[in-house]
Amino acid sequence: MMVPRRLHPLGWPLLALLLSGCLGMLIGGKPNRLYRFGAPVVTPTVAPPAPSRLVVLSPTIFASDVAGARVLTVEGQETSYLKGVRWVSPAPLLFDGALKAGFAARAPWLALAAQREKPGGDSLQVSIDRFEASYAGGPGTGPVIRLTGSAVLIDGTSSERIATLSLSEAQPAANDRVEAVVKAFDAAVGRAVGQVADWTAAAESRRPVKRAELATPVRHPIIPIAPSSSYHAQRRRAAATIMPERRRDGG
Repeated sequence: MMVPRRLHPLGWPLLALLLSGCLGMLIGGKPNRLYRFGAPVVTPTVAPPAPSRLVVLSPTIFASDVAGARVLTVEGQETSYLKGVRWVSPAPLLFDGALKAGFAARAPWLALAAQREKPGGDSLQVSIDRFEASYAGGPGTGPVIRLTGSAVLIDGTSSERIATLSLSEAQPAANDRVEAVVKAFDAAVGRAVGQVADWTAAAESRRPVKRAELATPVRHPIIPIAPSSSYHAQRRRAAATIMPERRRDGG
């Protein structure tokens, strides 16, 4: 399938004819073809090591023109979206999934959490400001996928910036077909995600571990209780010092 990139200028009579038939197009028009990028999460055959550090992964921020499910193209000063082609989900959601898969494969000792789930660790914010297919050749020539942005690691305690990584990827597509363009997007994302995961792992390996990062089970001391007539009363008092009571009604 060749990629239709541009809509040619239309005369008013033809435009009126198309508008008059738009309802029929909506009812019986050809559905969009859906694609995805980002490697799927693969369940390892061998259990990975238990995470020893926590990183709070903030949702990836995409520029407004590429934050949806449409695929942006650029040709000179002209921009447009690929006709009849959509990502299966908004690009930021697919990118977040690719990030999680990348960290699981390259830095399994880092536990990722959403800020609302488990605060305590350093925060990672990725921003993408360019995510497009750039056409510079003639008809049939594949575009170059351009991905630019940044990753910022922020101290979870002081909220100060620890380090910043610049992202810049340029991946040529083999040809102008949709499948080749999507494959090039996937390759660019894969390299960018690998950079973010490796860079974050290296930065965190040099950071001190915060006590609040990972919840480790607290081992309470065993309180010896001598058998006596007040054995059960002493046991209840000892239990009260170890953990609070849990209400059955969920309170």
